[in-house]
Amino acid sequence: MIDPRRSLRARMGIAFGGLALVVSILLGLLAGWLASNALEREAGRALTELADRMAVTMDRDLFERSNEIRTLATREGLIGDQAPAMQQRAELESMQARNRHYTWIGVADPNGIVRAATGGLLEGADVSERPWFRQSLGGQPFVGNVRDAALLAPLLPVNEDGSTWRFVDVTAPLFDPDGRFSGVLGAYLSWHWAREIERTLLKPLQQLREAEVFVVGADRRALLAPANLVSLLMPQVLNDATDQPGYRVIRWDDDKDYVTAHARSEGIGDVSNPGWMVVVRQPLDVANAYATSMRYTLWLIGLVAGLLCMTLGWAVADRLARPMRNIALAADRLAEGERDVVLPRLDGRDEIAQLSQSIGRLVKQLTEDERALLALNQQLETRVAERTADLEARNRELESFSYSVSHDLRAPLRAINGYANILREDHAALLDEHGQRLLRQICDGANTMSDLIDELLNLSFARIQPVDFQPVNMMALVQECVTQLCDAGPARPECFHVAALPVVDGDGALLRQVWLNLLGNAVKFSSSRAAPSVHVRCVREGDEWVFETEDNGEGFPPEQAHRLFEPFTRLHGRKDHPGCGIGLSIVRRIVERHGGRVTATSTPGQGAVFSFALPCGNHPC
Repeated sequence: MIDPRRSLRARMGIAFGGLALVVSILLGLLAGWLASNALEREAGRALTELADRMAVTMDRDLFERSNEIRTLATREGLIGDQAPAMQQRAELESMQARNRHYTWIGVADPNGIVRAATGGLLEGADVSERPWFRQSLGGQPFVGNVRDAALLAPLLPVNEDGSTWRFVDVTAPLFDPDGRFSGVLGAYLSWHWAREIERTLLKPLQQLREAEVFVVGADRRALLAPANLVSLLMPQVLNDATDQPGYRVIRWDDDKDYVTAHARSEGIGDVSNPGWMVVVRQPLDVANAYATSMRYTLWLIGLVAGLLCMTLGWAVADRLARPMRNIALAADRLAEGERDVVLPRLDGRDEIAQLSQSIGRLVKQLTEDERALLALNQQLETRVAERTADLEARNRELESFSYSVSHDLRAPLRAINGYANILREDHAALLDEHGQRLLRQICDGANTMSDLIDELLNLSFARIQPVDFQPVNMMALVQECVTQLCDAGPARPECFHVAALPVVDGDGALLRQVWLNLLGNAVKFSSSRAAPSVHVRCVREGDEWVFETEDNGEGFPPEQAHRLFEPFTRLHGRKDHPGCGIGLSIVRRIVERHGGRVTATSTPGQGAVFSFALPCGNHPC
């Protein structure tokens, strides 16, 4: 099997074929996208036209039905209380015969009692509380919204499709020859009328496959819908639709995208708009079916073109790569250590011949450079080893010197302090006030120097002592440090607030020094407060435990935070807060030797927060 990573023929063949395939795919995607957009616009235009035509047709039909009922209300056979019921019924049934969508037409007297009706249905019934009757009591015609049949439903046969009877009320007032109100002429227009309009408009539109028509009320519920979608709630986005007909792609409750067009019913003349919206939808994948087919066809053409280009690329690459393979084989032999290999030298002035000659010169130069590099590497390794050993020796000497100096200074300091104390205790009476002050300064200076030597020894101890990693209970260690600080100075137990702390891997003695320095600083710099407070807590951040000590002391300028951990650095005067400025350097050295880091943040006058992070180790975080 040929490895494409090592065969120019394979790579060129794959490159040519892949390029043809990629171009075909891109063309297919572009053509499909353009066709999809065009088809979507065409479908949207056709659906919008259908929705608008249906809304206009319904408005026009309602206007015509309203005019029919108004015209019928002026017929002499219906006017006045003396008109025979049989004559009125005949007039009404004649109108019903001319328009089969009138399920019921009736005449009610001023008291709401039905005097005559088609088929005798509801004659004698009281309809005074029905909306259609009450709306026409004022003498105005009325066209109502879609409603379920109430009084009439039990008297009618079952619909062929099994649906419930639904009507649109169309009424007109009746007046006698003297212009007095004599009753109401009411008609129930069957809602199947809207379904027939839908079928009439959809039949010639063969391109709108799987198109579905809805008539929606103001509450977003379908008044007219396919049988299986009667209870469907329209998408909320349709409420924001403008009054102008239009379309958009909407995801419906079935999680499918549809090209959805809408048009609002506006009413005609004095027949008011009942608040209906006609919604027509078509599945987006159906609208784009032709574009999808075009895309697949282009991809198939691209696949065939890619295979042909791959074959052509293979043949061209084989002709070009044959001399290059010979050069590669010779180069491999050189790489394996053979030194008597002669690279094939190709005559000519083409690129491959030039490559062969250049590689020959390169091999010669590389051989010479290799010998020089080996000699140089040997010298460099020797020099690095010498300098590393010298640096380690210097570090050991420096640490030993620091420890020795700090240790040897203790004896003369103890002598100075001892003689000063003897002088103060046994010969104080011989000294005046100036002498007493000088004696105190000698003692204070000796004590300060002693503290500085202790800190230097601690710093040296933190640098040179091996770290003995053992499980350390930080909660117990902090409690011990708090007790030690309370026993040795002004700190009080109630000043400390220690949250739960975990177990970490570390050197207990070194970590004790960290806590003593951090807690001691917190106590020292918050001692001027009326109610000193020191909080200790720990949080998990990734694979680290981050320990924090927070006090309510004086704080420090945040721009000086980087100087805090440098030896002999003080941001406050020695008079207000005694110390040597080495404690935080010890903290940083110990934490870094544990693989951690230390930081400090503060707002002047609002306290400070010192944090150090340690790896979680093998203990649960």
